[in-house]
Amino acid sequence: MPVSAEDWKSTEMIRAENALHEAIERAERGISDADELMAAQEERSGEEVSSAEALRAYADRPDAPAALHKAIHDVQSGLRSRDDALSDPAIAADPVVKAALEMVTRPNAIPRRGEPRVGYDPDDFSTHDIMRNE
Repeated sequence: MPVSAEDWKSTEMIRAENALHEAIERAERGISDADELMAAQEERSGEEVSSAEALRAYADRPDAPAALHKAIHDVQSGLRSRDDALSDPAIAADPVVKAALEMVTRPNAIPRRGEPRVGYDPDDFSTHDIMRNE
């Protein structure tokens, strides 16, 4: 009868090895699932960013509702609070206009005229590609 290289292992050793292999397979499946979730999250983040950019672009358009332009101006100049502007019936009636106002008037969303954009540091040349809002 031939002797196998595995013959020296006890039953406990074989069970431990099998449990280890099963744990490795579970871990690999978990890593794969996590990679899929992270990829899906990155896709959603990209959609959110593009949605935010679309809302900002909509708010900047000259043909956007006058009520939106006025509300943005009033909030940024301190004439009205953000909550007051959001509760305005002309804003609340249109969900797109309301979402655009919410996006644009978030703290640090759009700097006031003459103020640098978020992330701009005059002493850090790596941020100089961030244009000033003039």
